Amino acid sequence: MKKILAVDDTEIMLDIIKLQLENEGYQVDTYNDPDIAMKKISEEKYDLILLDIMMPVTSGLEVLKFIKQQEINQITPVVMLTAKDDMNSVRDCLTNGALEYLTKPFNIVSVKKRIAQILDQTK
Repeated sequence: MKKILAVDDTEIMLDIIKLQLENEGYQVDTYNDPDIAMKKISEEKYDLILLDIMMPVTSGLEVLKFIKQQEINQITPVVMLTAKDDMNSVRDCLTNGALEYLTKPFNIVSVKKRIAQILDQTK
């Protein structure tokens, strides 16, 4: 079973993501606190990480940089799921190792399809 981590400061967003992805057969861990998520990222291997940018205290970009420094998840695909759609944010995330940058509001069917494609490519 593929293991996915979702990090977003909005509980309802995490609930939607968890429900939808678990219905697809994935194991999903969710955290609304990026600092707690980073602790988990340094301890546990994930097949894919979904990450919001705009979070209080620690930004998603900081978490992304942290992920890429961790041996355990360094090559794990990271998909940014965020309402922030300016070109600087897109460039910063892709330059720092994000595989995909999807903006909110998103179509959950499209997101699930993209996740399946990414996981299929990284078998």
